[in-house]
Formats: sequence, C-alpha cells, structure tokens
Amino acid sequence: MRYDGQGWLPMDSGTSMALHGVWGSGAQDVLAVGDGGTIVLYDGASWRPVDAGASSSLRDIWGSGPDDVFAIAVRDLDDHGVITHFDGHNWRSMRLGLNEEDYSLPASLSSVWGSGPDDVFAIGRGGTIVHYDGRSWARDIVHGPRYLTVVAVWGTSSDDVYALENSEGRTLRSGGGSWGFDSILNVGSPNDLWGSGPDDIFVVGPGGQIDRFDGTSWKLMESGTLEELSGVWGTGPTDVFAVGGSGTIIHFDGTTWERMDSGTLEGLSGVWGTGPTDVFAVGDSGTIVHFDGTSWERMDSGTLEGLSGVWGSNPTDVFAVGGSGTIVRFDGASWRRMISGTSTTLAAVWGTGPNDVYTVGERGLLLQYDGTAWLAIRSMTEASFYDVWGDDRSLIIPGWSAAGAEIFRYTPTDLAH
Repeated sequence: MRYDGQGWLPMDSGTSMALHGVWGSGAQDVLAVGDGGTIVLYDGASWRPVDAGASSSLRDIWGSGPDDVFAIAVRDLDDHGVITHFDGHNWRSMRLGLNEEDYSLPASLSSVWGSGPDDVFAIGRGGTIVHYDGRSWARDIVHGPRYLTVVAVWGTSSDDVYALENSEGRTLRSGGGSWGFDSILNVGSPNDLWGSGPDDIFVVGPGGQIDRFDGTSWKLMESGTLEELSGVWGTGPTDVFAVGGSGTIIHFDGTTWERMDSGTLEGLSGVWGTGPTDVFAVGDSGTIVHFDGTSWERMDSGTLEGLSGVWGSNPTDVFAVGGSGTIVRFDGASWRRMISGTSTTLAAVWGTGPNDVYTVGERGLLLQYDGTAWLAIRSMTEASFYDVWGDDRSLIIPGWSAAGAEIFRYTPTDLAH
C-alpha cells in the first residue's frame, strides 16, 4: 500500500509472497523484500521482480543509497542469518567469517539499519548485534590435513604476517590476502617465532632447537641447551631472548647464544620487553622474572596460576595472562590481579596501547581492555585461539576448530561487544 498524503491506496506488487521489509532511496527507487528470496522494485510507475539469486526468507532491507543496499535473510536449512549487499549492479552474499562457510551467522537476523555506508547494524535472536564499518571479520581455513595446528603469529605489519604450524614444522605467510605455506623448518614441533624483520626470523622448539631465517634459507643454531624452548622475543638481530623449561633463559648477541641465570627453576612460556634493559619472562606457578640489563630477578605476581603470555605498552604498564582467566597488570611498582570476567585459560596477550589490549583463549574467547574494564568480543566461533598479534588496523589470531587449523583476521570495530 502507498500513502499519497491523504490516504492509503493498494498497489499491485506483482507477487503473492509475504513481504516483510521496505526501503527506498527516492520516490522512483523503492525496494520490498519477503519470503522465498523475493525482492520487488518500484520505479515510480509499477512494481517488478528483481532476481537477487536468493531463496532464503528476506526479513528487512536498508541502504545508504541506490548503489549501497543491505538485505538480511534467514536461511531455511539451519535458521542462520545471512546478509546480502547490492552495489548498483549485482546482489552478493557478504562474507561474515563466522562459520565454516564464512557467509552466515549462527543466529537468525530480523532487522537492519545504518547511518551511512560504513556504519550499519543488524540485530537478531538472542540479543545478537553485528556491526559493519566497511570491513568485516575474515576467517581463513588453512588448507591441508585437519591435524595441522597453527600456534604462533608474528609479522612486520598486518599485510606481511608469518604463522607457525606446529604439527609438521612449517611456516605460513600472508601478504594481506590468503595464507600459503612458506617454508619447511629444521625444528620439529616448533613453539614460537619472532623476527627483527622479514630477513631475520627466529623459531624455537623442543630440545633447545632454534631455527633462523636470513632472508634466503633457514639454518639451525647452536643454543647451548637441550631444554624445550617455548618463547622468543628481542629488540633487534643482536639482542634476542629465548625462554623454556626449568627456568631456561638464553640470550643471543648476534654471534652466539649464552645461558643466563633466571633465578627460577619453573618452566617459562613467554617473554617480552620494552628494550634490552627491561625484559619480562612468565611461566608456571605464577612465575614472573625481570631483567634490568644486568640480572634477572623474580617478581611477586600475586598468583599461582600458570602464566603463558606477556605484553605491555610501556615499562610501567605490562599485562600477563594465563590459567583460569588470570590477568595480572604491572604498574611499575607491583603486579595486581585484574577482573577478566572468565575462568577460561588465556593463551596470549597483545595490544596497541594502554587502552587497547587483547587476550585470547579457548572456545573462541577474545577479550579487549579499553582502559577501564575487560570486555568480551563475540567471535561467533568455537575455535580455540592460541596467539594474538597485529597492528593499529587489525588483529591476526591463529586457532583450531573441527574444520582444522584456522587463522582469523579481526578489525577491532567489526562486531559489537
């Protein structure tokens, strides 16, 4: 029906399907959507069908203009939400990256609205709210055997990222697009990687093994230890630290690796610092040790939970994460426990600054600290996350699910908390 300013008049829609939503950019460009993927267009004279190639029930429609239109649908097969977009020429399903097919959301959607092309909201069942800012979650399944496990990630930027595959001892690389296998390592079952640049990358693993990439090939290094190495970090090619079992810490000065006295026999899992005279290592039973450029000293972490990751924005703002949802923060004087809101084991922590910190864990757990509190971001996946790294544009998060090894690329404003 149409209102002409005086009364409502019936119109011939050209379809007998139930219609659920209507939107238009003007009097001669009005779209209505409904059951069976029905879309009809009013051009100012009459309604005619539009073939969008959809069969799912369309629930609502909104656009910022005639060349930027969003329609939401509920897939009949599993009641999953689908969003399609019209660019002025064609209708295409949008990549949501939230399930194995990357084109549906495991919750039905009912309404869509936005303030502009880069600020669109869709809502649905169970309090679901998803937000589009012109970008989206992107999830890439690593093609290969399902037993592959991607455990660590590092890069020079979000357009040049390396990931570490643990089962077969390989690196993967992304140049801002899809992931591909890059190299076969000399280290079996590697645990972590770090580089000072694309031509200088270190990988550590069991038996004290260290593999180094010089821009051309990988070569094993003599580490001076047989302990399993779990973490690696440095300030440059002549200042690299590796940590591992039984309190092992070794240091590379550009020529050789030398063992350091860590002051603990607890296993160490992660290492990070702000510079060569300010380095933190974390591990079992709440262990945190600090290097001031001369010696390592044990710190009181305030927890007995195992700690797996450490990162900070500066010397007086450092975060460590671990078992049972443990997050502790160092303010330059002491470590204090933070409220994480979860009991799930946390694997890694990384951020862009003191008010933008992320930690990840099992069953798709992704938390963000905004300077006030830790908030859960709905990842919409059950994949276990193993690491997190990124830049001011996006995060790279490796994980594993029933589909196999996966790597997620997350733009921080993609989804509502």
